[in-house]
Amino acid sequence: MTRKVVAEAVVGILLVLPLTGCGTTKTSNTTRTATEQLLLTNSVDRTMNQLDLTALAGRKVFFDKEYIANSTDEKYLLSSLRQRIMSSGAILQESKADAEYILEVRIGAFGTDQNDLLVGISETSTPTALTGGVTIPEVSIIKRVDQKAVLKMHLFVIHRESGKIVWQSGELLQRSAAKSMWVLGAGPIQSGDIYSETNFNGEELKMPMLQDSDGQTRQEIPSVEEEAFYVEEATETNPLVQAAQEKIDPIVPESEPPK
Repeated sequence: MTRKVVAEAVVGILLVLPLTGCGTTKTSNTTRTATEQLLLTNSVDRTMNQLDLTALAGRKVFFDKEYIANSTDEKYLLSSLRQRIMSSGAILQESKADAEYILEVRIGAFGTDQNDLLVGISETSTPTALTGGVTIPEVSIIKRVDQKAVLKMHLFVIHRESGKIVWQSGELLQRSAAKSMWVLGAGPIQSGDIYSETNFNGEELKMPMLQDSDGQTRQEIPSVEEEAFYVEEATETNPLVQAAQEKIDPIVPESEPPK
């Protein structure tokens, strides 16, 4: 067991010790679970953000979808590619004969994997001859399920009249992950790319130690990699902002020249 798994397990135990019990996750009645679909479509969205097609701006382009037909989530993938082509400024053509360039796409991998970890006793069945076939339920101290989706894609552009390749994307590889953990039967504690916050049993996980005395959650500090705007009012209860503003001379616009 890695240090990261142990650390997450310790945090989970501290969070759920007062709430120990039995937690279950209801499986989907649809063909595929929502988690699987979100993982796959999230990997598509990330790949589209990575794809730069601005070199085709103003060009008449035919999108050849032959080599991604019948792939997983084909319609979502096709629609995302069409949107990316058009938002890059290319003029999408429905007929190959009307196009200057042909954009061809192929998929190297597009699917999901799942890894399970159980610290405890897995569900077992006793021999029928002895007890009539009794099933002993799972008893878990820590249970963890890691799911991920992977999308590997290649694109290249052909000049229609000459038949020569003029551009290739190189490998576009994106992953999307989701983690679920149960501690002493309580959970799941969910985290990953498809969740905006860590969830406990489907609800946003509240951390009592990170809440103010009035019960209000403290404002999250944005990442240094994200754009952020900070607006604060200088009040008696905010001396740091007030002191900073007192040290900054206001910018006085130059007076208009006399007419």
